[in-house]
Amino acid sequence: GCESYGTAEWPKRIGTYSLDDAVKELGPPERQATTTDGFTVGQWLVARSRVYSRTPGMWGWSSFGSDVSSTPDLFLQLTFGKDGRLTAWKRVQK
Repeated sequence: GCESYGTAEWPKRIGTYSLDDAVKELGPPERQATTTDGFTVGQWLVARSRVYSRTPGMWGWSSFGSDVSSTPDLFLQLTFGKDGRLTAWKRVQK
């Protein structure tokens, strides 16, 4: 995951932070693509999905099966302009 994901002030980095800075700080992106208009979009995995399961109990649950839920993978998505500087950021769940 990204150590600085939760503490970085991403809006303040727009226009000054570069893709090279991101790779140095966060490591290589999990996914990266260049758009037809020359922007580079990278996604860094912040948190893997997790599966939670509870065993049926005596609190009104059916005795057949269990309650299973999960969380999605969480990514930090950074978009860099043609000049290599950060233009946008967002959190993405998949």
